[in-house]
Amino acid sequence: MGIVDDNCLSPEETVKKEILEETGFSVSSVEKIGTWIASVGLTGGKTSTFYAEVSEKDRVSSGGGCSDEGELIDVVEMSPSELKEYIDSSKTKPISTPTNVLLAYYWFMANKFQK
Repeated sequence: MGIVDDNCLSPEETVKKEILEETGFSVSSVEKIGTWIASVGLTGGKTSTFYAEVSEKDRVSSGGGCSDEGELIDVVEMSPSELKEYIDSSKTKPISTPTNVLLAYYWFMANKFQK
């Protein structure tokens, strides 16, 4: 998850750069899902979520983040049903998942998923 700290890049360009650094996939387009206020009442910071499709043909590196920035990222691939099972497990135990991941899942199921 990237921070827009380069004034020369648009949020969309930042997302593409972060996807490449963190996952090793090069994407040509991203779709904005939305922007939300995170931690309402605490920090009030904004977070934006984007959607991108990738396949193995888009892999250009191993990803993993920038080691010089202390990043060590493992990509976890899940099918929609596996992610739903993970989210549903929150009924019996706490899960550590950013809210934007939950919002992105429900957006994906409503707008992109073909049953």
